Amino acid sequence: MKTIALFAIVLAVAAAEPGLNRGKVGPPPLINRPRPPTGTGNRFRRSPEPEPQGSIVLQGQKPLEGPNRHGSWSLDYQHKIFEGKNGHVSASGGMGSQNGHRTEPHVGIQGQWRFRRSPEPEPQGSIVLQGQKPLEGPNRHGSWSLDYQHKIYEGKNGHVSASGGMGSQNGHRTEPHVGIQGQWRFRRSPEPEPQGSIVLQGQKPLDGPNRHGSWSLDYQHKLYEGKNGHVSASGGMGSQNGQRTEPHVGIQGQWRFRRSPEPEPQGSIVLQGQKPLEGPNRHGSWSLDYQHKLYEGKNGHVSASGGMGSQNGHRTEPHVGIQGQWRFRRSPEPEPQGSIVLQGQKPLDGPNRHGSWNLDYQHKIFEGKNGHVSASGGVGSHQGQRTEPHIGLQGQWRFRRAAEATAV
Repeated sequence: MKTIALFAIVLAVAAAEPGLNRGKVGPPPLINRPRPPTGTGNRFRRSPEPEPQGSIVLQGQKPLEGPNRHGSWSLDYQHKIFEGKNGHVSASGGMGSQNGHRTEPHVGIQGQWRFRRSPEPEPQGSIVLQGQKPLEGPNRHGSWSLDYQHKIYEGKNGHVSASGGMGSQNGHRTEPHVGIQGQWRFRRSPEPEPQGSIVLQGQKPLDGPNRHGSWSLDYQHKLYEGKNGHVSASGGMGSQNGQRTEPHVGIQGQWRFRRSPEPEPQGSIVLQGQKPLEGPNRHGSWSLDYQHKLYEGKNGHVSASGGMGSQNGHRTEPHVGIQGQWRFRRSPEPEPQGSIVLQGQKPLDGPNRHGSWNLDYQHKIFEGKNGHVSASGGVGSHQGQRTEPHIGLQGQWRFRRAAEATAV
């Protein structure tokens, strides 16, 4: 019996031999631990962040006609050294040439940091440190500033705050600055748009050569406000930099007469007026303008305008003219490869009645995710001057660095 059992075990081992690893020890079972990585064994992957650590931008422009046909180009590199919740530090550099001049390099470092005193969404006080240091060029002195802002009070109708700090510009000596600012609005009624409101504003520097304060008290009263116009009166007083207090008062109004109840009527008349009631110049100003749409379609519009007005009591002067614009599209695509735009304007009254017009053609040679190249050209005349052509080539390309690799 024992012999039969031993023979059965030997047969079972022999049958399972092809599936066994000869001379190798198999891994232990996966118990309470993650499965090991599979694949090619690459330890690095590209970060999917939308803002990579660095990018290179190449821009160029080359006029093909005109007195100055020299091209301009620039190659800029921007690298984010650090960017967090409270600040950032970045370095930049590159080179370029303007209008055919010699190539000049530029390089620098910039940074900003905000220290918050409390974790509230709007803390009572915050400190902001900013700095910039050119590393190349005739002026390599850095600039920096340290500013502190403290909200003494902030409510529904006004606020009072104090500020102070110090800084240096282009290597000059450090200078402190401190001051206090405030604003308050007194509402006469609880309506969303009350008939009248009083606004008191003030600012007082506490340091520097000019420590005189400035303040103003303004009252605004809506006499009438409707669908087609409004009339309001205003008045108040104030002082700037310690000068004597000066009052001011006036009345303003605007009215629009619509010829039809359509949302965009063919014609409308607008009457505007303003009349100071105090001060050295009490002459009023007014204007009456009429706008008429002769045609408006998908590709262009033509309109005529006219009216009259007087500024600061001067004589009444009329004005009239016609304007138009038309766009010819080469293809029905939402962004066609090329388009032609014709614009014109012709005054019919006044000392200069010469018209102006221009015809522009824009063609997209290439447009992709990282850049574009386009050509443009056309002709035009300004205020009756001779017709002048213009043509050029523009391009921009952005090379993105693969985002920082992160270990898996």
